[in-house]
Formats: sequence, C-alpha cells, structure tokens
Amino acid sequence: MLLRIFYHRHFHHRALDHTPSLIKDARLATLCKASLITLLVLVVAKIAITLLGVSLGFKLTYIALVSALPIVIFSSKRFQVIRKIDWFTLIFFAAMFILMDSVWRSGFLQSAINALHLGLASMGAILGISTVLSQFISNVPLVVLYFPILNHLTITEKELMALAAGSTIAGNRGAKPIYPCKNLTKQEVSVYKAGFSG
Repeated sequence: MLLRIFYHRHFHHRALDHTPSLIKDARLATLCKASLITLLVLVVAKIAITLLGVSLGFKLTYIALVSALPIVIFSSKRFQVIRKIDWFTLIFFAAMFILMDSVWRSGFLQSAINALHLGLASMGAILGISTVLSQFISNVPLVVLYFPILNHLTITEKELMALAAGSTIAGNRGAKPIYPCKNLTKQEVSVYKAGFSG
C-alpha cells in the first residue's frame, strides 16, 4: 500500500520486458554462486550460534571475508573484481563510523544531553530524534551513535523497535524532506572520485 502511495507513477498494467543477461564468464558465475551459498550458510550459522548462546567469537567480519574467498582464491579475474569495488564509498562510510565513535568518546554528546535535560528513552523522543538525525548522518551511523546512549538507560524491546523504525523511515524517499547521507553515495561520491583522480 505504501509503495503504491509513494511510487504510484511506477505502477502500470504493461507487461515487463525483461531480457535475462547473458553469462559471459561461466567460471566466475560459478564462483559467485559458491560465495553466495557460503554467505547464506555462515549467516544461518551466526544466527544459530547467537540463539544458542554459544560464545565462539564469530564476528560478522569473518562472514564477509570467508564468503569472498572463493572468488579471491580461485578466480583468474580476482584483481579486476577487486579494482571494481567502490572503494571511495567504503572509505567514506568507514570515516563516518570513526567520526561517530570519536563524537561518543569525546563526551560532547553526553554533556549536551545532560545540559538540555533531554528524555531520550521515551518512544516518541527516540522515533523523532532518529528520524531527524538520520537525514544528516545516515541510518546506520545514527544507530551506532544512539544505541550506546540507550544502552545506559532502562529500555525495552519497544524502544529498540522505535529506533529501528525511525532510522528506517528516514531512508524512505517519499518521507525525507532533504537528502540523507546514504543518497550521497549515489549523487555526490562521484564528485569526490573526480577530486581524487584529478
């Protein structure tokens, strides 16, 4: 229903004209399938380990690295694949996460919250703040910054759901009045690329 409201111009009764892409490199396609299967198996394993409460130190980073191994090890086009990775976007978001952690460690945010006597644990405040701030610093960095604050307060699953809902709503093209940072990856990073390459 929401899709029809916000994207009504994209709905039509014409049949979709879809032409499957031809596989140009069968070996690379097979390796990609192996990587995808590995990814799914490791994700399921991670979920099972978490639910069972087993402490193996199985980090999400390991899932990404192990899933990439079939292509990196067995593909003759490994360097071409690595070169085509959008490194500028990855570096941009890595720097953003570092900045968010630095803001938290500096104590500036905590001091400002205490000075303003803001009640950040209520569902209304969480929903409003996460929706607004996600417009400026993107969804995931906002959660990384906001979650430690909530973690020091008495919260329930409802408050966490409000944080998830607010940060997600802000990413909706039909709901945002200004461009959030995640659109920067599509529209502005090309400027940074030109600056670095030029």
